[in-house]
Amino acid sequence: MIPIVQVWILTGAGEFLVSRRAAGKDWPLMWETTGGRALDGEDSLTAALREAWEELGISLDPAKGEIFSSFILHRPFGIFAVDAWLFRQDFSISDIRLCPDETCDVMLATPEKIREIMAAGQFVDVKEYPYLDDLFELAGDSRFRGNDGGEKAIPVVQVWILNPAGEFLVSKRAAAKTWPLMWECTGGSATVGEDSITAALKEAREELGVILDPANGLLFRRFVKLCSKAKNGSGSIIDAWLFRQDFSLSDITLC
Repeated sequence: MIPIVQVWILTGAGEFLVSRRAAGKDWPLMWETTGGRALDGEDSLTAALREAWEELGISLDPAKGEIFSSFILHRPFGIFAVDAWLFRQDFSISDIRLCPDETCDVMLATPEKIREIMAAGQFVDVKEYPYLDDLFELAGDSRFRGNDGGEKAIPVVQVWILNPAGEFLVSKRAAAKTWPLMWECTGGSATVGEDSITAALKEAREELGVILDPANGLLFRRFVKLCSKAKNGSGSIIDAWLFRQDFSLSDITLC
């Protein structure tokens, strides 16, 4: 399967850097986010950094990037594994250096502006970006942008564990909890100062006694779950993790 990266660059003001495809490319003169195919032997992050540099002349900070969504994209000419990267980084438009064979224009655009361009039929097919609603929801949350050093969001993690037989490990909630005796995947809130993957590993260990290998984990979706009781319309930022790892039910230790 051919790997592809999509690279979204988000400023502290909540604007994305989008570029316009060169006239000689397919989807000519359409707006898009930066991206392209990984080269042979190239990992996903390296491909994302290279694409931003080659197409826009921007040197992205790896520490400011994270995979926002991983998914399978079906096109008429092939099936592709896509990593959608999000870099929260400020920059100056004057620093952009376009590659004429790839791009002919750039702009900073809010999610609302991007939707306007899409509605006008001037943006690459929205099917290329199945996570767009989640991405734009998060972009409007100042806790998530975090470029200005302000308050950072504390994520809730959902932890799906998949064995080689294609079976998920699910657990039944205790009778005293909300949603009593309902089945679910493992998960819970990160603590203050705890990053997402550390929280995922902790929840699996505490709830199930399962030691997960971080190398087997993939953050495959991030989204906002709005709180109906919150007057300001706020909600939780959810990180959904997938760990492809074998386990034995006899090793499970329930909390």
